Amino acid sequence: MPQIEDQEMRQLFRTECDERLQRLDAGWLQLEKEPSNTVLIEDLFREAHSVKGAARMLGLLDIQDLAHGMEDELGAIRKGGVSIDAALVQRQLKTLDQLRHLVNLAVAKDGEGMPAEPSVPPPTPQPQPEPIKNEPAPVIAPSQDAKPSEKDTSKDTSKDTSFRIETVRVGADRLDFLLSQTGELVVCRNHIQRMKTELGTMLAQSWQGEQVPQLFLDQLQALSVKLSEDTARLSLVTGEIEAGIRNLRLLPASTLLDQFPRMVHDLALDQGKKIDLKMLGGDIVVDKRIIEEMKAPLMHLLRNAVDHGFEPPAQRHESGKPEMGVLTVRVYQEADRVHIEVRDDGRGLDLEAVRALVVKKGMYSKEDAAQLDKDQLHMLILEQGFSTSKIITDVSGRGVGLNVVRTTVERLHGTLSIDSMAGKGMWINMGLPVSLISTRVLLVMAAGQTFAIPFENVTLLRKLNPNEVRWVEGRQCVDADGEIVFLSQLGQMLNCPTQHQGLVDEPYCIILSDGQSRIGVLVEALLSEQEVVIKPTPMPVQKTMQLLGVTILDSGVICPVLNVRGLSRQMFEQVVKTSQPSEASGAEKKSKLILLAEDSITTRIQEKRILEGAGYEVIAAVDGFDAWSQLSRYNFDAVVSDIMMPIMTGLELTQKIRSSKSFATLPVILVTTLSSEEDRRRGLEAGADAYLSKPEFDQTVLLECLERLL
Repeated sequence: MPQIEDQEMRQLFRTECDERLQRLDAGWLQLEKEPSNTVLIEDLFREAHSVKGAARMLGLLDIQDLAHGMEDELGAIRKGGVSIDAALVQRQLKTLDQLRHLVNLAVAKDGEGMPAEPSVPPPTPQPQPEPIKNEPAPVIAPSQDAKPSEKDTSKDTSKDTSFRIETVRVGADRLDFLLSQTGELVVCRNHIQRMKTELGTMLAQSWQGEQVPQLFLDQLQALSVKLSEDTARLSLVTGEIEAGIRNLRLLPASTLLDQFPRMVHDLALDQGKKIDLKMLGGDIVVDKRIIEEMKAPLMHLLRNAVDHGFEPPAQRHESGKPEMGVLTVRVYQEADRVHIEVRDDGRGLDLEAVRALVVKKGMYSKEDAAQLDKDQLHMLILEQGFSTSKIITDVSGRGVGLNVVRTTVERLHGTLSIDSMAGKGMWINMGLPVSLISTRVLLVMAAGQTFAIPFENVTLLRKLNPNEVRWVEGRQCVDADGEIVFLSQLGQMLNCPTQHQGLVDEPYCIILSDGQSRIGVLVEALLSEQEVVIKPTPMPVQKTMQLLGVTILDSGVICPVLNVRGLSRQMFEQVVKTSQPSEASGAEKKSKLILLAEDSITTRIQEKRILEGAGYEVIAAVDGFDAWSQLSRYNFDAVVSDIMMPIMTGLELTQKIRSSKSFATLPVILVTTLSSEEDRRRGLEAGADAYLSKPEFDQTVLLECLERLL
């Protein structure tokens, strides 16, 4: 496969192919549902023809031949010589995967990973296409005789003889640079406005008792007028530039939504489920950054819905539901917020399971958990490692998906809400700001350093009288509008050096809200308000320091911008730890003991190495009967077992464990090659806590699973 040497052409080809192949993906999936849609067939034919033409222009013959084969297939469909069925669509989807692979090779910067010979066989002459049978065909061989229709081409170009460029492709890096500069321009404008205000204050002051030359006053007045004019002009230009760049960054939401139909289709097919994916609001324009950053959260939500949200068709039928579930992703705009809504008609969330889990994790006592309302329970599932799924798979259920969603929404200064009804489905709404250019912040002094707090999170500012401070559960708190709010020194929360953590006699108290709860932070001084541009920091730094990013102040000083949601979670964890009895200190935790049941020696040794490498002690058993015998000899913390074993299967072993009073709560993880929905259901009914399939085995999944269960 030759590579494209020209950097600009390489980027253009990648961009064009990404867009066209994505449309082909979505189009083939839609064509499976609407095989008589002639308009769609024509659209797909045109997309395939364009990919072929672009590849031919650059001398990429393998890509050209694959695209030509798809074009020929669509041509035969247009003529009625080929019928559309699921097998044909699946073959074409595999062809698209091959095309993506070849495009990636073509745009690579070096020859690493390049095959020695073309990965696609050369085209061979084909007769007139016959109706396709359900036989595997990894590559659709193109016809050398088929040529693009000259008649159609001339017809299209004859409609408009004028030459107009309707759109211009601009590199994303250039847009990002312009956006950053525009943000700095906004800050500069605000700085000038403050200087103008200060100058006006000086002119308004009384000069009593002083002899000020009138000429000096006239010059000062003239300077003030000129400054006002320049400020007005700067504000106008800044506003226009900001609006222009914002519009350049706006892309249709379909750019994001089109990423998922293929994924949902493949997951549903793999699990034997029927899912109708509806994408609404694709014409809503969205900031480029939102599209970029919301891909991963949406992917997590959709994968989780397919894997755990929807019941198998037979189960849906038994419960009176249509066998085909409906999964809807909707984008819409309200005022200055863009909303992304994900809704399904699946199982819904088991709130009682959430209650039980928060008690098990020690987050609440049984009595306190019983008092949690529906909204509070919904928000708890956003915590890291929190999952109510009884089956942990390689697709989802490890408690990381929703945490990714929350983290991303927070980073984008958005809001997130959840609703669910058992047996009816789940609804998640993410509200995001339209503009991501600048943010208004409150500058504070804490531990001798300057920090910025997004003003949208500030609900109350006041000096704190020491007499107002109360003690609840061993922590300082204050009454804020009738609500008890816990207090913490901001410097201590951010692990600032101890020599700078002393507070003044009457510190300032700032009540912050993350949309769900309120916390109080104590600072030494309130400095000012500013409009700033937040620049991102590496993710480890964000998590460690609870930062949204950093900004450069008017003075040129780099200032951290705090993540209020992160601070709130940190304080909540501290409150929980304070209220819980402390474990014995000074003693190291004893290594967890794992019982491994596996009849294959190769698999058994490999899994044992993985577990021991992670710090676990492991005792191996050669089958289920051997494992059951081992249980009475040692105090195990968890069982990892295969299913297909002689003498006693993993399912039988799990059932015996669950029926025993001594081992009823012992975590059991099934690791098996059986990956169907029916197999997973059997594992659940047997009492397994997790179910991992070997064909896609990932040691990190196993270790994450153990960590969560233990």
